[in-house]
Amino acid sequence: MATLVPLAILTSEPSRIDGQDHRSSWADAEFRTLDNGSQFTLRVNGGASTLAFDLMQDVSGGNDPVVHSGVKNGSTVKLDMGKAYYIANPKDAQNLPFAVEFLASV
Repeated sequence: MATLVPLAILTSEPSRIDGQDHRSSWADAEFRTLDNGSQFTLRVNGGASTLAFDLMQDVSGGNDPVVHSGVKNGSTVKLDMGKAYYIANPKDAQNLPFAVEFLASV
């Protein structure tokens, strides 16, 4: 059985950051050495058990698309190499910052 290890951790504010349309995490997660379509299981630390959020792709100078919506603790997502992703539009964060670990099988 494969072991899940964290390849990135993003911390997020409980709501969008002032001056941002959707973004709630300043840092981006970017996976440069993985294949396109690599699969991650997400582990959320903090917020209510119903906490959900979107993952958006950071497009420099362009519109940032939502790549996964309604993401929750234990969700599995596929992400592409060399693109930057951030947390957006959190719901049920209980007014506290939270962290999201991107776990991959090794």
